Amino acid sequence: VWVNTFKQFSVATPFAGRKDSGIGVEKGRLGIRNYMRQKSFYWGMNEAPIPWAD
Repeated sequence: VWVNTFKQFSVATPFAGRKDSGIGVEKGRLGIRNYMRQKSFYWGMNEAPIPWAD
């Protein structure tokens, strides 16, 4: 929601609440990590590069 402004701040700018308004930080790289979880991973043991990854 924008009031009298439009995209004045970067989406990467962290926003933190004060007192009882909330806990933690929203937006930014550290803020988004709270909403993410690792679902799977790949650990390649082969030293050959993946041809489609170039």
